[in-house]
Amino acid sequence: MTVKDNIAADPKAVAAVGLAYDAALMEIVEECGYLPPRPTRELIGAEIIAEAERGEHDPERLKEAGLDALRQLDAVPLALSFVASLFSSTRQALRRKAA
Repeated sequence: MTVKDNIAADPKAVAAVGLAYDAALMEIVEECGYLPPRPTRELIGAEIIAEAERGEHDPERLKEAGLDALRQLDAVPLALSFVASLFSSTRQALRRKAA
């Protein structure tokens, strides 16, 4: 039996992973105002699962492990700068249209 099988067979571990994943996404939504794209969500989930496979089952620490994976890649600032540029372009287009 693999470690992954052990996690899947442990209802508490599965619940901790689910809580951590949901909490990580909620934190991003609250800070950024949008749900991150699928590859970002997959990265968060993969890191949370990897941390659980290493034996961590505290939802808060699992959440932080998932978010740390993004911080290491600077993915959040990159996404924020992209969104900021979209809002800026939209705002400029609306100003031109109103003028």
